[in-house]
Amino acid sequence: MSIFARTLEWTGIGLLLLFTSLGVLFVVGEAMDEPGGMEGAVLAASWVVPMLAVVALAWFRPRPATWVASVLVGAVAAFDLVSSSWDAFVRMEDQRGPVRAVAILATALPLAVLAVHRLRSAALLTGVLGVITLLLSFTEGPGSNAMGILGVFICVGAALLGSAVAVGQIADRRAERRGRGSGGGAAPAVLVPMPTPVSAAPPAPARQDEAA
Repeated sequence: MSIFARTLEWTGIGLLLLFTSLGVLFVVGEAMDEPGGMEGAVLAASWVVPMLAVVALAWFRPRPATWVASVLVGAVAAFDLVSSSWDAFVRMEDQRGPVRAVAILATALPLAVLAVHRLRSAALLTGVLGVITLLLSFTEGPGSNAMGILGVFICVGAALLGSAVAVGQIADRRAERRGRGSGGGAAPAVLVPMPTPVSAAPPAPARQDEAA
């Protein structure tokens, strides 16, 4: 992968990690402030602990983590799309806070970690999550503004990761073509000097007997 592709990759990963980490800290702080106490700690731990488990899986076992992240993105997307039109859930969000936005935030952070080992899969899943988040920002509810901010940052991160994949593939193809052009031709002929034939020695003249 070229240097430019690596720059795009780590810029996207860094942006996603920074934004999602700050978002997690902000939401946890809000939970500890209201409702606060043990209830706030339990409420924060109910989604922070599973999120950290998926983060650890994405770092140490990226292959199975790709399947887990795919299921997680699909589940979060389906849940958020269905619950956005559920009046009882919207009223609950008015009391408890933007649950849908927190679910998306808790999904985006493991995807950023997964991108370190599985760039192509993470770019695709992050793009899907970002588009769905932007769509949800147009729905009514207490978390619509948070959805809009989340969607912009996730889509920008996904665009950087996808660009890194595309640039890396182009660079690899060019390198492969150069290798074929330099090593695919016929090998130059090697001139081997032929040995000079050695002429046979002239036969010795027949000896004549001396006169008696």
